Amino acid sequence: MTIKIRPIFFCTTILAAGLVSAPGIFAQTADSAAPAQEQSSPEEIVVTARNRAEKLKDVPISITAITGDTLDNLDVTSTNALANYSPSLTFPTFTPGYFAGRLGNRPLIFRGLNLVNNNGIDAASLVFIDGAPLLGGEIPVGLDVARVEVLRGPQSVYFGRSTMAGAVNYVTKDASDNWSGDFEAKLGTYDKKSFQGSISGPIVPGKLNVGIIGSDVSNGGYDANPGNPGEKLGAQSTNSIAVTIDFRPTDTITIKAFGNYFEEKDGPADEVTLHSTADNCKLSPAAVNNYYCGAFPTYSQIPNAFWQNTQMTALEASTLFSPKWLTPGEFSPQFGAQRKAILGHVVATWEIGDFATLESRTAYEHDESLGASDSVLEPPSLAAAPGD
Repeated sequence: MTIKIRPIFFCTTILAAGLVSAPGIFAQTADSAAPAQEQSSPEEIVVTARNRAEKLKDVPISITAITGDTLDNLDVTSTNALANYSPSLTFPTFTPGYFAGRLGNRPLIFRGLNLVNNNGIDAASLVFIDGAPLLGGEIPVGLDVARVEVLRGPQSVYFGRSTMAGAVNYVTKDASDNWSGDFEAKLGTYDKKSFQGSISGPIVPGKLNVGIIGSDVSNGGYDANPGNPGEKLGAQSTNSIAVTIDFRPTDTITIKAFGNYFEEKDGPADEVTLHSTADNCKLSPAAVNNYYCGAFPTYSQIPNAFWQNTQMTALEASTLFSPKWLTPGEFSPQFGAQRKAILGHVVATWEIGDFATLESRTAYEHDESLGASDSVLEPPSLAAAPGD
């Protein structure tokens, strides 16, 4: 069993930049483009990739920018899915040494640059929400995104030390000036269910707007587990609630606060095990076969490929989830991965006359995650085979 309790993360940054008014519309671009804030004409787009409003053609940064509506149409709800639409961005599904699934400590890789300690605050690239750093590369399910900006190349000037290779910045939607609500329900194969609802509007018209969004997303798994009849591997569920507060005390001061609490629970990962006896090549004629050369076989060609021991006995549950190690009731006694997290940030902007903007970002994050597995990935009849 692996238990990881990530430390509380708290930071404050203050930025100053030239002021150009840029409310509004966003356009999708790629590589030579930048995240758009205003479109005054089809040819001229104002962007804010460098913490100030600029014409798109004047921004010397390699960026892919995608609107929230486009993300919805493509059903992109994770950084892993975002990588499919962002050239040179890779987000591995598994990192050796960590438990599998969404909660593994996976590196965000730009242009193939993957450092030895490419994780946490030592990463070569990070994910941000409204410019506030997010520990781990996955965003919460149900995040109400206005746009996402994928920036390649060193971004330390604008995003800090852990962005030598690049950065991904999700920009959340502002709370609405008019009361509105939305509800969406989706059902799919593999017992996929997604329910999401939101409401937004003014508390004090012209001064204070509030938005609330909640979601419940799950799937029932994909492949049957012969090691635990009736169980499907790869099941996942996420419950999330987020609140956005937009406060405009004066015409020149804007304060945006965002908070999010979510819980994730993943069953045993849908993994295929290739037995060590399948190794078919070696480094020298005198050596033994310790490597696999050639194309990997498909899972249907591997005997007992999906077999996993995921039946936890009462003794195992009482030992692994003992109050000595964990707060009672904090995590469910089961194999798989679980996470509970709370994060938030406040972005304050002050427009100083007609020449400058002063901006402060304060971010907080605390999450706890746990992964547990039996590590037996084949029937007992094969467990004693050489090379295990």
